[in-house]
Amino acid sequence: EAAKDYRYFPDPDLPPLKITESMVKEIKDTIPELPYEKSCRFIKEYGLPEYDARILVASCQDANFAEESFKVYPNKDKKAVSNWFIGPLLKEANDRNMSISKLGVTSKNLLQLIALTEKNEISLLSAKIVLTEMINTGKLPTDIIKEKNLAQISEEGALKEMVVEVIKENPKSAEDYKSGKENALMFLVGQLMRKSKGKANPKIAKELLKDTLNA
Repeated sequence: EAAKDYRYFPDPDLPPLKITESMVKEIKDTIPELPYEKSCRFIKEYGLPEYDARILVASCQDANFAEESFKVYPNKDKKAVSNWFIGPLLKEANDRNMSISKLGVTSKNLLQLIALTEKNEISLLSAKIVLTEMINTGKLPTDIIKEKNLAQISEEGALKEMVVEVIKENPKSAEDYKSGKENALMFLVGQLMRKSKGKANPKIAKELLKDTLNA
């Protein structure tokens, strides 16, 4: 026989390997949930978009952290939590060259931060600042908000003063809005947010601007 013929003969150095059903079952039982199956389950159980699910299951530890947060989050729609994982948390992780699960943020503290944002006690911009500080210091979000004076401004009196100043500083945009250009209003809202250092309640600010300009 030539060398190529050896492919047709049993190798005397390799004994026969018999795979029984019990062996197959044992292997199946010890294999953890694989990324594809986990992403499908995230979509089905938590109502996540396919895009979100695929990102979350890229790391086993990050996926477990995300699921832990989903289970604690009280709302049925888990998209708000997913947005934080694939947005601010992922950015912080990439900037620090580490995984999300290694950032040191607990599910409890993350959900507290999300709740404060949803209650409009802090703006999304301020919430991202708080997240960074949570990672850097390990402090609670409520303590950081208090220390850095990041609470959202929703009191109309304080916002009204800023509204008057913004309109006075941007007369052309004010006139553009009055002439029917809706985009000018969003520009003014942006200017007010800048003046308040991101602490103004954008919904209230927008309504106050509209009321003042239409008066």
